[in-house]
Amino acid sequence: MPNIYTPVDGFDSYINTTSRELQCTLRKWKASWIWTLALPHCHNEADLQLARIERDNAKIIDTITLAHTLEFISQGQINQARRFSGIAQDEQDRDQEAAIEPAKWAKKPSNTHGYKEIEMAVFEYIKLITAKHYEHLCMGIDVTQEDCGSQALVRLDTNLASRSDGTIRNIKIKYADAVANFDENAPVQWFVNILRQQQVLQFYRIGTTAIQAMEDALHCIQTCTGQSSGFSIEIATWRITTAATKATGTVLTDADEVLSFEAMLRAYNEKTKRFQANNHPAGGGHFKPLFKAFSTDAHEPCQWCLKNLNKTFLHKEQGYRNKNRPPLAHQAHGDKRGREPSACFICKEQGHRAAACPQAANFQAVVQ
Repeated sequence: MPNIYTPVDGFDSYINTTSRELQCTLRKWKASWIWTLALPHCHNEADLQLARIERDNAKIIDTITLAHTLEFISQGQINQARRFSGIAQDEQDRDQEAAIEPAKWAKKPSNTHGYKEIEMAVFEYIKLITAKHYEHLCMGIDVTQEDCGSQALVRLDTNLASRSDGTIRNIKIKYADAVANFDENAPVQWFVNILRQQQVLQFYRIGTTAIQAMEDALHCIQTCTGQSSGFSIEIATWRITTAATKATGTVLTDADEVLSFEAMLRAYNEKTKRFQANNHPAGGGHFKPLFKAFSTDAHEPCQWCLKNLNKTFLHKEQGYRNKNRPPLAHQAHGDKRGREPSACFICKEQGHRAAACPQAANFQAVVQ
């Protein structure tokens, strides 16, 4: 059994953790048959038929082990041990020793276990994980019975994973609540909880897949943050990247896509934490999105820019910072360079340039 185990505290931990740990260990032991036969409602007829064959093979291993044990403690083996130990023997014992012909037993593989051994191991594991609730969950199971492990597994599944209408209804409500309780400051933990509830739904064969859970999470994020938010823009970028990856011929399984989405959430969360640490003190003000998006409700140009700069910008006047800057003296005269009007370099008078100067002809004659 596993060296590290998770105590059972409800059907969530049983379905998402305990059952997975036990199935993984049984698979290593080549003993998945006990899980299949104990919970037939979770498997098809082909799996059940294969499990019955594996169970019968485990019982054959018990028979071979018993025969090997009986030969090892037979009277002939005892007499031979006495002779090697120097214990006196009578004639009858020596005759029995001479008649011994030990069987040539094949070596038992290290990962092969008998029926009784597996049943007892499962029983001890369930007793360990249920801890103080053992008497309530597994009451009345006799450890001397050959199928004590199967009985404990059935009792545990019946108590923690009831298939009543009330249980199904509560599971659906918990999934809906997990999706609705979006936390922008901890999106990864929020999404992991959605996947846990999705696994519970899948255990009960309600039909929700991991991809459907991911799409529910995407819809919730865009609904809560808005279509033009930084989070929604990050999601759109992730969708484009994923589509481009598929377009190159790369095969992405459902698990790959879900892990990619979770990685995107993790990266975005790290960005937001760095932004808050660099721009706001601890417990500081409102968090601003990482991506600057055009406002969807800005239908008119900024009136301040239109009036003072004679330019049309589609941003809100309320949050425009330049209007709070002190006006410059040279801007009032229409000269953005901040200097006096230019003068003719020939006559040194203002109002015209050198090309239009009346004295240009005299100046050209002197130069030539």
